[in-house]
Amino acid sequence: MLCQLCGVANPDDLENCRNCGHKLLVVSGVTRTDLDPDDDDLLEAQEQLDEHLLERITSLEEAMRKIGVAALSLKMPPPWLLALFWLKVQLANVGLLATSA
Repeated sequence: MLCQLCGVANPDDLENCRNCGHKLLVVSGVTRTDLDPDDDDLLEAQEQLDEHLLERITSLEEAMRKIGVAALSLKMPPPWLLALFWLKVQLANVGLLATSA
């Protein structure tokens, strides 16, 4: 499993990256040990799906960061900041946003 923050390979049983400590996002799918050696097409499809999901998650994280920066620059009242935090937690709970350690 690759860390979404630093890109270091980690064993599948770790919850946090062994390099940077970032919480690892687990994307369920087929592992190489579950497949027959003839399943190259399935492996390629799984790799493409993994890459797509990581790109989507990265773009959501970047959007949340920009919203946070904009909220701070506008000096929005605390309820707005709480709402942004709530949204980030909800996205993390449904697996659309990686959480930090």
